[in-house]
Amino acid sequence: KQLLRGVRVTNTQDTPYGNITEGLYGGELSLYYDHRLLAYRNDETEREEDIHYTMLQSNTPENVLMISGDISSRLPEIMKYPVKKVVFVDRDPALTSMISPDDYHGKLKIETSDAFRLIRNTPDSFDVIMLLLPPPSTLFLNRYYTTEFFREVKKKLGENGIFMCSPGS
Repeated sequence: KQLLRGVRVTNTQDTPYGNITEGLYGGELSLYYDHRLLAYRNDETEREEDIHYTMLQSNTPENVLMISGDISSRLPEIMKYPVKKVVFVDRDPALTSMISPDDYHGKLKIETSDAFRLIRNTPDSFDVIMLLLPPPSTLFLNRYYTTEFFREVKKKLGENGIFMCSPGS
């Protein structure tokens, strides 16, 4: 409650990876991860900016990698495109088990692993990669905004692939 002022905490749990908190803010249920807002209802502006701005830049957005974020909100927007496969990666299995998107005819694959390691080791290439992590404010987050990470991402982008991130100011 001290870290999330104005939020009425309804549930909180610590995992080996972070803290997951559910709470009411202004009467709406919100989901926080490590005390940062992750998901809330009526997030049309954010999800449309995250998805459509990125997907519209790709001529063939068939294979999509989404790193973190609210998959249950963003997946319906992604599925408005001719997508064959969406890989969603988040390292915390407790968090991904809370998010239950509908079955999209086998097009969605959820990975509970470290995104940096997954990108390094996967043989797959992607037409679109979306990094929906918060700005680099910790050592863990900082590594996703390094030259090394961007090089690995570039290797996994198909021809004319699109990479989107919002590192903040």
